[in-house]
Amino acid sequence: MGSGALVMKKAIEKHRNDPLKQIAYFCEHVPMNSVIGRLREVSAKTRTDFGNVLCKSVVELNKHNHPIQNISDLSVKNCLRLVEIWAEEGQCQGYIQTKVSHFRKFLRMIGKPNAIPKSDKFHELMEKKGVTKEQLTRSNVLKESKTWTSQGIDPIKLIQEVQKYNSTVGVQMKMMLYFGLRVRESVRLQPYGSDVGDNSLFVYRGTKGGNGRTVPFSTDPEFRELQISALEEAKSIARKHPKRVLADPGLTIEQCIDLVYNTGRRFGIGKNALGVTCHGLRHEFAGRHHEEVSGLRPPVEGRMSLRNLKNHKEELKQAQYEVSRVLGHTRPHIATAYCGSTTGRTRDARNEIQQNMDAIQNNKHVLSCMKELGVSQLWIVGQASEGIKLLPDEAIQLRLTFNDSLVPDYKCVVSNLRTINSMLGSIQPQKFEAHLFLESGSPSDGLEIFLA
Repeated sequence: MGSGALVMKKAIEKHRNDPLKQIAYFCEHVPMNSVIGRLREVSAKTRTDFGNVLCKSVVELNKHNHPIQNISDLSVKNCLRLVEIWAEEGQCQGYIQTKVSHFRKFLRMIGKPNAIPKSDKFHELMEKKGVTKEQLTRSNVLKESKTWTSQGIDPIKLIQEVQKYNSTVGVQMKMMLYFGLRVRESVRLQPYGSDVGDNSLFVYRGTKGGNGRTVPFSTDPEFRELQISALEEAKSIARKHPKRVLADPGLTIEQCIDLVYNTGRRFGIGKNALGVTCHGLRHEFAGRHHEEVSGLRPPVEGRMSLRNLKNHKEELKQAQYEVSRVLGHTRPHIATAYCGSTTGRTRDARNEIQQNMDAIQNNKHVLSCMKELGVSQLWIVGQASEGIKLLPDEAIQLRLTFNDSLVPDYKCVVSNLRTINSMLGSIQPQKFEAHLFLESGSPSDGLEIFLA
């Protein structure tokens, strides 16, 4: 704390009344250690980002009649005013959080450790200035799946096409898909050094915070073969590199990363094209590992019933822990950024059940016609009654019974059932399918719709 006070003093003496030059001097000379991972100096990029945030902040303050003569003038009051400006401009929560974090770090370095409060106290201060918590807080919990398969894309087939164009990039993408690597990790991977021979891959180059992790081979024989094959391909390419790295010789790390993204764009890999990204391959791996550990697909996919959410709490908790670990995160809840949360899925499932019921319960005309056609009881059954998210081509399943007086007339029953399904087709955007329930009592998973 206060490690930069002396550097700040020298910066002011050297460039009096020029805060931008003072910031440049400060960032060049102040010791900046990483707060995560192993003890080390932060990267040049982190220093640059830190300096850019401070410089842009000074410019913005001057623009809004809050002039800064020297960097020692920067205070919590300035930061709060900037947050107001950023929120009014509609800047995203994550970007605002990053800039506040840099501002807080600067004040701590010059001896003002508690100038900008954290969490609730910070939000209370901002609410007094008319900035809500929602404007400043982002949720790490995934709401929609980011996998390629969720967008109807077969990752293996598309990667094969990429590999025909550029074999190195194709294999790098395979390592992302089969081992959950980030782009940077894939281009810095040393396959020979990472293959530790205990049915796992040790990832240690290009990781966040410099923390190594072990990614186990799958227990599924078919997927395991794909992993082994991809690793052998990676070794074959790395053999041609002087440093035995999975990359083309002669390129810097940043050039290798750019090559991955540029090659991907040729094949539509991007949010504005196919709607998928290279990072989506890491999501694919996370989802698969979640299923391997728990036997259940990730909550974010919406294919988990309320019953499973309730009956498999321990398995889901263990899966969350394991997914975080193999992806290189120390906090288990980070898995929710890849797989979604059970809490959110439970809430969504209940909402979907209610929406499914309301879609037909609130259509009085259809219910009245059903009653006139002799329907005595009606239920929603199957996935729609359990809160499972339906796929676009799936319909809400209904089961119904007719009045006893109508049942003996088979032709009439069939005709009326056909008429009912035709009427249900007018309800948009949901799809419905009605079938006759022939057993006694009611369906075990049925939610009754009242016809009265």
